[in-house]
Amino acid sequence: MTDLTEQWKKGQLKGFRWYYVKFKTGEIDSCFLTEWSDELGTGGQYFEGIEEENILEVLAPVPSYEEWQAKLEENTKLKELLKKHRDIFARTLALCIDLNFSEKQKNQFADDIAEIDRALGEDKCTPL
Repeated sequence: MTDLTEQWKKGQLKGFRWYYVKFKTGEIDSCFLTEWSDELGTGGQYFEGIEEENILEVLAPVPSYEEWQAKLEENTKLKELLKKHRDIFARTLALCIDLNFSEKQKNQFADDIAEIDRALGEDKCTPL
């Protein structure tokens, strides 16, 4: 169970915003959390149009456009950093081959390069 799920069950989530919710069926959807109160000072929170017993977890708040843009910018910077380090790993792998490093060490660098390529969405071949 996530911290957000626990907060929701205690009525402590920030209301009047969208959240990603996982249902017991395994489906994930965005749902709007609203709040209510009455003259007696009682109140609560609920996801509009959703029966509480069908919710398995509250996964994350849906980001605002500004938050989403900031994440895209951060993602671009991280990709640039990965590209830079990919080149360093490739040069290190070439040195390992030239210096007759063990197969285990060469394979580790090759695996790291392949993982970086997958993260970048690039399909490059790294010969050993």
